Amino acid sequence: MYKKIVNKYIKDVQSGKVVACEFVKLAIKRHLSDLEREDIYFDEDAANHFLKFSSYCKYTKGQLAKEKRNIELTPQQVFRYWCLFGWKRENGTRRFRRIYFEVARKNGKSEEAAIVSLYLTIFDKEEGAEVYCAATTMGQARMVHDAAMVMARKLKNDSPEIDSLVRLTGGGRTGGNISVLETNSKCEPLPANDDKLDGLNPHGGIIDEYHAHKTSHLLEVIQTGMGSREQPMLFIITTAGFEKQFPCYSEERKLAIEVLKGVKIDDSLFTVIYTLDEGDDWKDPKVWIKANPNIGITPTFEYMQEQCDQAKNKGVSKEVQFKTKNLNVWTDSSMAFISDDKWMKCGQELPDLKGRVCYGGLDLASVSDMNAFVLIFPPIEEDEPTWVMPFFWIPKATIERKNEIGNFRQWERDGFIREAGEEVINQGVIIRDIIEIAQEYKLKTFAFDRFMAYNGIVQSLHDAGLEGFEFGQGFKSMSQPTKDLEGKILSKKIAHGGNPVLRWQVGNVELSVDPADNIKLDKKKSREKIDGMVALVMALGCETAFVDEGDSVYEERGIRTL
Repeated sequence: MYKKIVNKYIKDVQSGKVVACEFVKLAIKRHLSDLEREDIYFDEDAANHFLKFSSYCKYTKGQLAKEKRNIELTPQQVFRYWCLFGWKRENGTRRFRRIYFEVARKNGKSEEAAIVSLYLTIFDKEEGAEVYCAATTMGQARMVHDAAMVMARKLKNDSPEIDSLVRLTGGGRTGGNISVLETNSKCEPLPANDDKLDGLNPHGGIIDEYHAHKTSHLLEVIQTGMGSREQPMLFIITTAGFEKQFPCYSEERKLAIEVLKGVKIDDSLFTVIYTLDEGDDWKDPKVWIKANPNIGITPTFEYMQEQCDQAKNKGVSKEVQFKTKNLNVWTDSSMAFISDDKWMKCGQELPDLKGRVCYGGLDLASVSDMNAFVLIFPPIEEDEPTWVMPFFWIPKATIERKNEIGNFRQWERDGFIREAGEEVINQGVIIRDIIEIAQEYKLKTFAFDRFMAYNGIVQSLHDAGLEGFEFGQGFKSMSQPTKDLEGKILSKKIAHGGNPVLRWQVGNVELSVDPADNIKLDKKKSREKIDGMVALVMALGCETAFVDEGDSVYEERGIRTL
Protein backbone atom coordinates (compact mmCIF):
# COMPACT_ATOMS: atom_id res chain seq x y z
CA MET A 1 0.00 0.00 0.00
CA TYR A 2 2.56 2.57 1.11
CA LYS A 3 5.06 1.53 -1.55
CA LYS A 4 2.52 2.36 -4.25
CA ILE A 5 1.94 5.79 -2.69
CA VAL A 6 5.69 6.46 -2.62
CA ASN A 7 6.25 5.31 -6.20
CA LYS A 8 3.37 7.42 -7.50
CA TYR A 9 4.62 10.47 -5.58
CA ILE A 10 8.11 10.04 -7.05
CA LYS A 11 6.69 9.68 -10.55
CA ASP A 12 4.46 12.75 -10.13
CA VAL A 13 7.36 14.92 -8.93
CA GLN A 14 9.61 13.75 -11.75
CA SER A 15 6.92 14.43 -14.35
CA GLY A 16 6.07 17.85 -12.92
CA LYS A 17 2.54 16.87 -11.98
CA VAL A 18 3.45 17.62 -8.37
CA VAL A 19 5.32 20.92 -8.13
CA ALA A 20 8.42 20.57 -5.95
CA CYS A 21 11.62 22.51 -5.30
CA GLU A 22 15.13 21.45 -6.26
CA PHE A 23 15.93 20.03 -2.81
CA VAL A 24 12.90 17.69 -2.86
CA LYS A 25 13.89 16.45 -6.30
CA LEU A 26 17.42 15.83 -5.04
CA ALA A 27 16.09 13.86 -2.07
CA ILE A 28 14.13 11.64 -4.47
CA LYS A 29 17.18 11.24 -6.71
CA ARG A 30 19.27 10.20 -3.72
CA HIS A 31 16.70 7.61 -2.66
CA LEU A 32 16.49 6.08 -6.13
CA SER A 33 20.26 6.02 -6.46
CA ASP A 34 20.61 4.30 -3.08
CA LEU A 35 18.33 1.49 -4.22
CA GLU A 36 21.19 0.39 -6.49
CA ARG A 37 23.65 0.08 -3.61
CA GLU A 38 24.66 -3.23 -2.06
CA ASP A 39 26.13 -1.97 1.25
CA ILE A 40 22.71 -0.87 2.55
CA TYR A 41 19.23 -2.29 2.04
CA PHE A 42 15.60 -1.23 2.23
CA ASP A 43 13.32 -2.90 4.78
CA GLU A 44 9.75 -2.43 3.56
CA ASP A 45 8.31 -4.10 6.66
CA ALA A 46 10.03 -1.56 8.93
CA ALA A 47 8.79 1.36 6.82
CA ASN A 48 5.27 -0.05 6.72
CA HIS A 49 5.27 -0.59 10.49
CA PHE A 50 5.96 3.10 11.24
CA LEU A 51 3.48 4.32 8.64
CA LYS A 52 0.81 1.92 9.93
CA PHE A 53 1.40 3.22 13.46
CA SER A 54 1.03 6.82 12.24
CA SER A 55 -2.38 5.96 10.81
CA TYR A 56 -3.61 5.01 14.30
CA CYS A 57 -2.58 8.38 15.75
CA LYS A 58 -5.16 11.13 15.93
CA TYR A 59 -4.93 14.84 15.20
CA THR A 60 -4.38 16.94 18.31
CA LYS A 61 -5.60 20.39 17.26
CA GLY A 62 -8.24 22.09 15.17
CA GLN A 63 -11.31 20.79 13.40
CA LEU A 64 -9.79 17.42 12.54
CA ALA A 65 -9.05 16.83 16.24
CA LYS A 66 -12.61 17.85 17.11
CA GLU A 67 -13.85 15.26 14.62
CA LYS A 68 -11.56 12.67 16.28
CA ARG A 69 -9.99 11.92 12.91
CA ASN A 70 -7.03 9.63 12.49
CA ILE A 71 -3.97 11.21 10.91
CA GLU A 72 -3.69 10.64 7.18
CA LEU A 73 -0.19 11.34 5.94
CA THR A 74 -0.03 12.95 2.53
CA PRO A 75 2.13 11.37 -0.22
CA GLN A 76 5.10 13.66 0.44
CA GLN A 77 4.95 12.76 4.14
CA VAL A 78 4.70 9.05 3.33
CA PHE A 79 7.79 9.36 1.12
CA ARG A 80 9.80 10.95 3.93
CA TYR A 81 8.98 8.36 6.56
CA TRP A 82 9.24 5.51 4.06
CA CYS A 83 12.85 6.56 3.58
CA LEU A 84 13.52 7.44 7.19
CA PHE A 85 12.38 4.15 8.73
CA GLY A 86 12.94 1.82 5.78
CA TRP A 87 16.63 2.24 5.08
CA LYS A 88 18.86 -0.15 7.05
CA ARG A 89 22.54 -0.79 7.51
CA GLU A 90 24.05 -4.20 6.88
CA ASN A 91 23.75 -5.05 10.59
CA GLY A 92 19.98 -4.46 10.50
CA THR A 93 19.92 -1.14 12.38
CA ARG A 94 18.43 2.03 10.98
CA ARG A 95 20.64 3.86 8.54
CA PHE A 96 19.55 7.40 9.28
CA ARG A 97 20.55 8.74 12.70
CA ARG A 98 20.36 12.48 12.01
CA ILE A 99 17.43 14.15 10.23
CA TYR A 100 17.23 17.74 9.02
CA PHE A 101 13.65 18.63 8.08
CA GLU A 102 12.81 22.19 7.02
CA VAL A 103 9.36 23.35 5.93
CA ALA A 104 7.15 26.44 6.16
CA ARG A 105 4.94 27.16 9.14
CA LYS A 106 1.53 25.47 9.47
CA ASN A 107 2.59 22.26 7.69
CA GLY A 108 2.17 19.93 10.65
CA LYS A 109 5.80 19.67 11.82
CA SER A 110 4.87 19.37 15.49
CA GLU A 111 2.41 16.53 14.99
CA GLU A 112 4.85 14.66 12.76
CA ALA A 113 7.56 15.05 15.39
CA ALA A 114 5.11 13.88 18.06
CA ILE A 115 4.47 10.66 16.11
CA VAL A 116 8.22 10.07 15.76
CA SER A 117 8.83 10.66 19.48
CA LEU A 118 6.08 8.20 20.44
CA TYR A 119 7.32 5.55 18.02
CA LEU A 120 10.89 5.79 19.32
CA THR A 121 9.63 5.51 22.89
CA ILE A 122 7.14 2.67 22.40
CA PHE A 123 8.19 0.49 19.47
CA ASP A 124 11.99 0.61 19.20
CA LYS A 125 12.24 -1.81 22.15
CA GLU A 126 15.32 0.06 23.34
CA GLU A 127 15.95 -0.64 27.02
CA GLY A 128 15.84 2.50 29.10
CA ALA A 129 15.19 4.66 26.06
CA GLU A 130 15.26 8.39 26.74
CA VAL A 131 13.45 10.49 24.15
CA TYR A 132 13.55 14.26 24.52
CA CYS A 133 11.52 16.99 22.87
CA ALA A 134 14.07 19.79 23.08
CA ALA A 135 14.07 23.50 22.34
CA THR A 136 15.50 26.80 23.57
CA THR A 137 12.75 27.23 26.19
CA MET A 138 10.43 24.92 28.11
CA GLY A 139 7.46 26.51 26.37
CA GLN A 140 8.82 25.68 22.92
CA ALA A 141 9.93 22.19 24.02
CA ARG A 142 6.39 21.49 25.15
CA MET A 143 4.96 22.30 21.71
CA VAL A 144 5.95 18.87 20.42
CA HIS A 145 5.75 17.07 23.76
CA ASP A 146 2.22 18.30 24.51
CA ALA A 147 1.12 17.04 21.09
CA ALA A 148 2.73 13.67 21.91
CA MET A 149 0.93 13.58 25.28
CA VAL A 150 -2.46 14.25 23.67
CA MET A 151 -1.72 11.72 20.93
CA ALA A 152 -0.65 9.08 23.46
CA ARG A 153 -3.79 9.63 25.54
CA LYS A 154 -5.97 9.09 22.49
CA LEU A 155 -4.01 5.97 21.54
CA LYS A 156 -4.54 4.57 25.04
CA ASN A 157 -8.28 5.17 24.74
CA ASP A 158 -8.43 3.42 21.37
CA SER A 159 -6.02 0.53 21.90
CA PRO A 160 -5.94 -1.86 24.90
CA GLU A 161 -2.45 -2.93 23.80
CA ILE A 162 -1.12 0.64 23.92
CA ASP A 163 -3.02 1.30 27.12
CA SER A 164 -1.26 -1.59 28.84
CA LEU A 165 2.18 -0.48 27.55
CA VAL A 166 2.12 3.28 27.98
CA ARG A 167 1.82 5.30 31.14
CA LEU A 168 1.19 9.06 31.32
CA THR A 169 2.18 10.90 34.47
CA GLY A 170 2.58 14.44 35.73
CA GLY A 171 2.02 17.66 33.89
CA GLY A 172 2.34 21.27 34.98
CA ARG A 173 5.67 23.00 34.47
CA THR A 174 7.51 19.97 33.06
CA GLY A 175 4.79 19.00 30.62
CA GLY A 176 4.44 15.48 32.03
CA ASN A 177 6.07 12.19 31.22
CA ILE A 178 5.31 9.43 28.72
CA SER A 179 6.75 6.13 29.86
CA VAL A 180 6.84 2.45 28.86
CA LEU A 181 7.29 0.22 31.91
CA GLU A 182 8.21 -2.87 29.86
CA THR A 183 11.42 -1.24 28.61
CA ASN A 184 11.79 1.45 31.29
CA SER A 185 11.62 4.11 28.58
CA LYS A 186 10.41 7.69 28.74
CA CYS A 187 9.68 10.77 26.66
CA GLU A 188 10.02 14.24 28.21
CA PRO A 189 10.34 17.92 27.21
CA LEU A 190 13.81 19.42 27.57
CA PRO A 191 14.72 23.15 27.54
CA ALA A 192 18.25 24.32 26.70
CA ASN A 193 18.81 25.62 30.23
CA ASP A 194 17.97 22.34 31.98
CA ASP A 195 20.56 21.47 34.63
CA LYS A 196 20.38 17.76 33.70
CA LEU A 197 21.82 18.18 30.20
CA ASP A 198 25.23 16.64 30.89
CA GLY A 199 23.75 13.43 32.32
CA LEU A 200 21.57 12.53 29.33
CA ASN A 201 21.65 9.16 27.56
CA PRO A 202 19.23 9.84 24.69
CA HIS A 203 17.84 7.31 22.28
CA GLY A 204 15.82 9.99 20.51
CA GLY A 205 15.98 13.76 20.37
CA ILE A 206 13.54 16.17 18.69
CA ILE A 207 15.14 19.60 18.23
CA ASP A 208 12.32 22.03 17.55
CA GLU A 209 12.69 25.32 15.61
CA TYR A 210 16.45 25.01 15.39
CA HIS A 211 16.70 28.32 13.53
CA ALA A 212 16.22 30.10 16.89
CA HIS A 213 19.19 28.38 18.57
CA LYS A 214 22.09 30.80 18.92
CA THR A 215 24.56 27.98 19.53
CA SER A 216 24.73 24.25 18.80
CA HIS A 217 25.19 23.40 22.49
CA LEU A 218 21.83 21.67 23.04
CA LEU A 219 22.13 19.69 19.82
CA GLU A 220 25.68 18.61 20.61
CA VAL A 221 24.79 17.58 24.16
CA ILE A 222 22.01 15.33 22.87
CA GLN A 223 24.09 13.92 20.02
CA THR A 224 27.17 13.17 22.11
CA GLY A 225 24.94 11.47 24.70
CA MET A 226 23.74 8.97 22.08
CA GLY A 227 27.05 7.12 21.87
CA SER A 228 25.87 3.99 23.70
CA ARG A 229 22.61 3.64 21.75
CA GLU A 230 22.26 1.09 18.94
CA GLN A 231 20.13 3.11 16.54
CA PRO A 232 19.50 6.59 17.95
CA MET A 233 17.70 9.32 16.07
CA LEU A 234 18.28 13.07 16.23
CA PHE A 235 15.32 14.75 14.52
CA ILE A 236 15.90 18.44 13.70
CA ILE A 237 12.79 20.30 12.59
CA THR A 238 12.65 23.98 11.73
CA THR A 239 11.21 26.78 9.69
CA ALA A 240 13.56 29.25 8.02
CA GLY A 241 14.85 32.13 10.13
CA PHE A 242 16.63 35.45 9.93
CA GLU A 243 19.99 34.76 11.57
CA LYS A 244 22.19 33.10 8.99
CA GLN A 245 25.14 33.15 11.37
CA PHE A 246 23.33 30.80 13.79
CA PRO A 247 24.26 27.09 13.49
CA CYS A 248 20.98 26.04 11.83
CA TYR A 249 21.78 27.87 8.59
CA SER A 250 25.57 28.03 8.74
CA GLU A 251 26.12 24.39 9.76
CA GLU A 252 23.14 22.01 9.55
CA ARG A 253 21.44 23.41 6.47
CA LYS A 254 24.73 23.90 4.66
CA LEU A 255 25.75 20.28 5.25
CA ALA A 256 22.28 19.01 4.33
CA ILE A 257 22.38 20.75 0.96
CA GLU A 258 25.93 19.56 0.27
CA VAL A 259 24.84 15.97 0.95
CA LEU A 260 21.79 16.32 -1.30
CA LYS A 261 23.98 17.68 -4.10
CA GLY A 262 26.58 14.97 -3.64
CA VAL A 263 29.31 17.40 -2.65
CA LYS A 264 29.70 15.56 0.67
CA ILE A 265 28.78 12.05 1.78
CA ASP A 266 27.01 11.36 5.06
CA ASP A 267 25.09 8.10 5.08
CA SER A 268 23.62 8.81 8.50
CA LEU A 269 21.97 12.10 7.45
CA PHE A 270 18.51 12.28 5.91
CA THR A 271 17.20 15.62 4.77
CA VAL A 272 14.29 17.20 2.95
CA ILE A 273 13.96 20.97 2.53
CA TYR A 274 10.77 22.56 1.23
CA THR A 275 11.35 26.09 -0.05
CA LEU A 276 11.13 28.28 -3.13
CA ASP A 277 13.71 27.97 -5.87
CA GLU A 278 15.87 30.91 -6.85
CA GLY A 279 13.97 33.13 -9.26
CA ASP A 280 10.49 32.09 -8.07
CA ASP A 281 8.01 34.94 -7.63
CA TRP A 282 6.90 34.82 -3.98
CA LYS A 283 3.58 36.43 -4.94
CA ASP A 284 2.71 33.58 -7.36
CA PRO A 285 0.34 31.04 -5.69
CA LYS A 286 1.58 28.34 -8.08
CA VAL A 287 4.96 28.14 -6.31
CA TRP A 288 3.64 28.17 -2.74
CA ILE A 289 3.34 24.38 -2.75
CA LYS A 290 7.14 24.11 -2.94
CA ALA A 291 7.40 25.42 0.62
CA ASN A 292 3.96 24.18 1.73
CA PRO A 293 3.65 20.58 0.49
CA ASN A 294 0.38 20.14 2.43
CA ILE A 295 -1.17 23.33 1.06
CA GLY A 296 -4.93 23.03 0.66
CA ILE A 297 -5.08 20.94 3.83
CA THR A 298 -2.80 22.93 6.08
CA PRO A 299 -2.27 25.73 5.42
CA THR A 300 -5.31 26.56 3.33
CA PHE A 301 -4.98 28.57 0.12
CA GLU A 302 -7.23 31.21 1.66
CA TYR A 303 -4.88 31.65 4.60
CA MET A 304 -1.84 31.89 2.32
CA GLN A 305 -3.54 34.45 0.09
CA GLU A 306 -4.47 36.56 3.11
CA GLN A 307 -0.88 36.48 4.35
CA CYS A 308 0.45 37.34 0.89
CA ASP A 309 -1.96 40.27 0.54
CA GLN A 310 -0.80 41.62 3.90
CA ALA A 311 2.82 41.21 2.80
CA LYS A 312 2.13 43.25 -0.33
CA ASN A 313 0.20 45.95 1.52
CA LYS A 314 1.85 46.32 4.92
CA GLY A 315 5.46 46.93 4.05
CA VAL A 316 8.88 45.35 4.35
CA SER A 317 8.59 43.72 7.78
CA LYS A 318 5.40 41.84 6.83
CA GLU A 319 6.87 40.86 3.46
CA VAL A 320 9.96 39.43 5.13
CA GLN A 321 7.81 37.59 7.65
CA PHE A 322 5.70 36.06 4.87
CA LYS A 323 8.74 34.95 2.89
CA THR A 324 10.50 33.53 5.92
CA LYS A 325 7.70 31.83 7.83
CA ASN A 326 5.12 31.08 5.14
CA LEU A 327 7.46 30.35 2.23
CA ASN A 328 10.45 29.03 4.20
CA VAL A 329 12.92 31.40 2.56
CA TRP A 330 15.88 32.40 4.69
CA THR A 331 16.18 36.18 4.82
CA ASP A 332 18.87 38.37 6.29
CA SER A 333 18.23 39.77 9.75
CA SER A 334 18.67 43.19 8.16
CA MET A 335 16.74 44.60 5.24
CA ALA A 336 15.81 47.93 3.72
CA PHE A 337 13.02 49.83 5.47
CA ILE A 338 10.84 52.14 3.38
CA SER A 339 11.30 53.09 -0.26
CA ASP A 340 11.90 56.73 -1.13
CA ASP A 341 8.71 56.74 -3.17
CA LYS A 342 6.55 55.71 -0.21
CA TRP A 343 8.37 58.10 2.12
CA MET A 344 7.90 61.10 -0.16
CA LYS A 345 4.19 60.41 -0.51
CA CYS A 346 4.11 61.60 3.12
CA GLY A 347 5.92 64.86 2.33
CA GLN A 348 2.96 67.15 3.02
CA GLU A 349 4.02 70.64 4.10
CA LEU A 350 3.85 71.25 7.84
CA PRO A 351 1.32 73.82 9.11
CA ASP A 352 1.98 76.28 11.92
CA LEU A 353 2.35 73.98 14.92
CA LYS A 354 3.27 76.56 17.58
CA GLY A 355 1.58 75.81 20.86
CA ARG A 356 0.59 72.29 19.79
CA VAL A 357 1.19 69.32 22.10
CA CYS A 358 4.18 67.30 20.97
CA TYR A 359 6.52 64.52 22.06
CA GLY A 360 10.23 64.25 21.40
CA GLY A 361 12.94 61.73 20.66
CA LEU A 362 16.58 62.69 21.31
CA ASP A 363 19.37 60.68 19.68
CA LEU A 364 22.81 61.82 20.78
CA ALA A 365 25.94 60.80 18.89
CA SER A 366 29.67 61.08 19.47
CA VAL A 367 31.36 64.44 19.98
CA SER A 368 32.09 64.86 16.27
CA ASP A 369 28.96 63.44 14.67
CA MET A 370 25.30 64.24 14.03
CA ASN A 371 22.82 64.70 16.88
CA ALA A 372 19.08 64.60 16.28
CA PHE A 373 15.97 65.79 18.08
CA VAL A 374 12.60 64.94 16.49
CA LEU A 375 9.18 66.18 17.53
CA ILE A 376 5.92 64.49 16.64
CA PHE A 377 2.58 66.28 16.88
CA PRO A 378 -0.40 63.91 17.31
CA PRO A 379 -3.44 64.68 15.17
CA ILE A 380 -6.24 66.71 16.73
CA GLU A 381 -8.65 66.26 13.82
CA GLU A 382 -9.94 63.00 12.35
CA ASP A 383 -8.19 63.19 8.97
CA GLU A 384 -5.04 64.90 10.20
CA PRO A 385 -1.69 63.05 10.04
CA THR A 386 0.94 62.86 12.74
CA TRP A 387 3.30 65.76 12.00
CA VAL A 388 7.08 65.22 12.15
CA MET A 389 9.53 68.05 12.83
CA PRO A 390 13.25 67.11 12.93
CA PHE A 391 16.25 69.11 14.13
CA PHE A 392 19.90 68.21 13.49
CA TRP A 393 23.23 69.49 14.87
CA ILE A 394 26.71 68.74 13.60
CA PRO A 395 30.20 70.33 13.97
CA LYS A 396 31.47 72.49 11.12
CA ALA A 397 34.40 70.19 10.36
CA THR A 398 32.09 67.21 9.97
CA ILE A 399 29.87 69.14 7.58
CA GLU A 400 32.87 69.67 5.31
CA ARG A 401 34.12 66.09 5.69
CA LYS A 402 30.79 64.45 4.93
CA ASN A 403 29.65 66.68 2.11
CA GLU A 404 30.56 64.03 -0.47
CA ILE A 405 28.05 61.51 0.96
CA GLY A 406 25.22 64.02 1.38
CA ASN A 407 24.53 67.61 0.52
CA PHE A 408 25.57 68.74 4.01
CA ARG A 409 26.72 72.25 3.11
CA GLN A 410 23.48 73.06 1.31
CA TRP A 411 21.43 71.52 4.11
CA GLU A 412 23.23 73.74 6.60
CA ARG A 413 22.69 76.84 4.45
CA ASP A 414 18.98 76.01 4.10
CA GLY A 415 18.59 75.59 7.85
CA PHE A 416 17.97 71.83 7.87
CA ILE A 417 21.22 71.27 9.80
CA ARG A 418 22.42 73.49 12.62
CA GLU A 419 26.14 74.05 13.01
CA ALA A 420 27.24 73.35 16.59
CA GLY A 421 30.94 73.77 17.26
CA GLU A 422 34.06 73.66 15.10
CA GLU A 423 35.77 70.27 15.43
CA VAL A 424 33.54 68.76 18.10
CA ILE A 425 29.93 69.23 19.18
CA ASN A 426 29.23 72.32 21.27
CA GLN A 427 26.70 70.91 23.71
CA GLY A 428 25.68 74.37 24.82
CA VAL A 429 24.24 75.09 21.37
CA ILE A 430 22.09 71.95 21.43
CA ILE A 431 20.91 72.63 24.98
CA ARG A 432 20.02 76.22 24.17
CA ASP A 433 18.17 75.25 20.96
CA ILE A 434 16.13 72.46 22.55
CA ILE A 435 15.07 74.72 25.43
CA GLU A 436 13.92 77.31 22.87
CA ILE A 437 12.10 74.62 20.87
CA ALA A 438 10.34 73.39 24.00
CA GLN A 439 9.20 76.93 24.76
CA GLU A 440 7.86 77.41 21.24
CA TYR A 441 5.94 74.13 21.20
CA LYS A 442 4.06 72.37 23.99
CA LEU A 443 6.57 69.58 24.65
CA LYS A 444 5.05 67.00 27.00
CA THR A 445 8.18 64.89 27.36
CA PHE A 446 10.99 63.37 25.33
CA ALA A 447 12.69 59.97 25.13
CA PHE A 448 16.44 59.38 25.08
CA ASP A 449 18.77 56.39 24.95
CA ARG A 450 19.20 55.07 28.51
CA PHE A 451 22.96 54.85 27.92
CA MET A 452 22.94 58.63 27.58
CA ALA A 453 21.25 59.16 30.95
CA TYR A 454 24.26 60.99 32.33
CA ASN A 455 25.16 62.85 29.17
CA GLY A 456 25.68 66.55 29.83
CA ILE A 457 22.94 67.52 27.38
CA VAL A 458 20.33 65.32 29.06
CA GLN A 459 21.28 66.53 32.53
CA SER A 460 21.18 70.17 31.47
CA LEU A 461 17.73 69.78 29.91
CA HIS A 462 16.55 68.15 33.11
CA ASP A 463 17.96 71.04 35.14
CA ALA A 464 16.07 73.41 32.85
CA GLY A 465 12.81 71.69 33.76
CA LEU A 466 12.33 69.51 30.67
CA GLU A 467 11.14 66.06 31.68
CA GLY A 468 12.67 63.17 29.75
CA PHE A 469 12.77 59.44 30.23
CA GLU A 470 15.08 56.59 29.33
CA PHE A 471 14.14 54.54 26.29
CA GLY A 472 15.79 51.20 25.51
CA GLN A 473 17.35 50.63 22.10
CA GLY A 474 16.71 46.87 21.94
CA PHE A 475 13.94 44.93 20.22
CA LYS A 476 11.67 45.05 23.28
CA SER A 477 11.40 48.84 23.28
CA MET A 478 11.93 49.66 19.60
CA SER A 479 9.87 47.02 17.78
CA GLN A 480 6.35 48.32 18.27
CA PRO A 481 7.05 52.02 17.55
CA THR A 482 9.06 50.96 14.47
CA LYS A 483 6.09 48.94 13.23
CA ASP A 484 3.81 51.87 14.08
CA LEU A 485 6.00 54.18 12.00
CA GLU A 486 5.96 51.77 9.07
CA GLY A 487 2.18 51.52 9.26
CA LYS A 488 1.75 55.30 9.38
CA ILE A 489 4.00 55.75 6.35
CA LEU A 490 2.21 53.12 4.27
CA SER A 491 -1.22 54.53 5.20
CA LYS A 492 -0.03 58.14 4.73
CA LYS A 493 -0.94 58.98 8.31
CA ILE A 494 2.32 60.80 8.91
CA ALA A 495 3.70 63.97 7.29
CA HIS A 496 7.31 65.18 7.44
CA GLY A 497 7.37 68.21 5.17
CA GLY A 498 10.01 66.71 2.85
CA ASN A 499 12.96 67.41 5.16
CA PRO A 500 15.97 66.42 2.97
CA VAL A 501 18.17 65.22 5.87
CA LEU A 502 15.48 62.88 7.15
CA ARG A 503 14.83 61.73 3.59
CA TRP A 504 18.51 60.87 3.16
CA GLN A 505 18.49 58.94 6.42
CA VAL A 506 15.39 56.91 5.47
CA GLY A 507 17.40 55.61 2.51
CA ASN A 508 20.19 54.55 4.87
CA VAL A 509 18.02 52.52 7.24
CA GLU A 510 18.44 48.78 7.59
CA LEU A 511 16.08 46.86 9.87
CA SER A 512 17.06 43.98 12.08
CA VAL A 513 14.60 41.17 12.83
CA ASP A 514 14.81 38.74 15.75
CA PRO A 515 13.41 35.18 15.87
CA ALA A 516 10.18 36.49 17.44
CA ASP A 517 9.58 38.77 14.43
CA ASN A 518 10.42 41.91 16.40
CA ILE A 519 12.11 44.64 14.38
CA LYS A 520 14.29 47.65 15.04
CA LEU A 521 16.39 50.18 13.15
CA ASP A 522 19.97 48.91 13.12
CA LYS A 523 22.64 51.60 13.27
CA LYS A 524 25.50 49.17 12.74
CA LYS A 525 24.07 47.63 9.59
CA SER A 526 22.68 50.83 8.09
CA ARG A 527 24.70 52.37 5.30
CA GLU A 528 25.09 55.81 6.88
CA LYS A 529 23.59 58.02 9.59
CA ILE A 530 20.01 57.27 10.73
CA ASP A 531 19.95 59.37 13.92
CA GLY A 532 16.83 61.26 12.90
CA MET A 533 14.92 58.08 12.16
CA VAL A 534 15.92 56.57 15.50
CA ALA A 535 14.79 59.76 17.24
CA LEU A 536 11.50 59.61 15.31
CA VAL A 537 10.86 56.03 16.47
CA MET A 538 11.65 57.02 20.06
CA ALA A 539 9.25 59.97 19.80
CA LEU A 540 6.47 57.64 18.67
CA GLY A 541 7.25 55.31 21.55
CA CYS A 542 7.26 58.30 23.86
CA GLU A 543 3.75 59.27 22.77
CA THR A 544 2.48 55.72 23.26
CA ALA A 545 3.91 55.59 26.79
CA PHE A 546 2.22 58.83 27.78
CA VAL A 547 -1.41 59.19 28.86
CA ASP A 548 -3.51 62.22 27.90
CA GLU A 549 -3.30 65.25 30.17
CA GLY A 550 0.29 64.36 31.07
CA ASP A 551 -0.45 61.43 33.42
CA SER A 552 2.71 59.37 33.52
CA VAL A 553 2.64 55.60 33.06
CA TYR A 554 6.44 55.34 33.07
CA GLU A 555 6.80 53.91 36.54
CA GLU A 556 4.25 51.15 36.09
CA ARG A 557 5.99 50.20 32.85
CA GLY A 558 9.43 50.31 34.39
CA ILE A 559 10.66 53.37 32.46
CA ARG A 560 12.76 55.62 34.66
CA THR A 561 12.19 59.35 34.38
CA LEU A 562 14.73 62.02 35.19
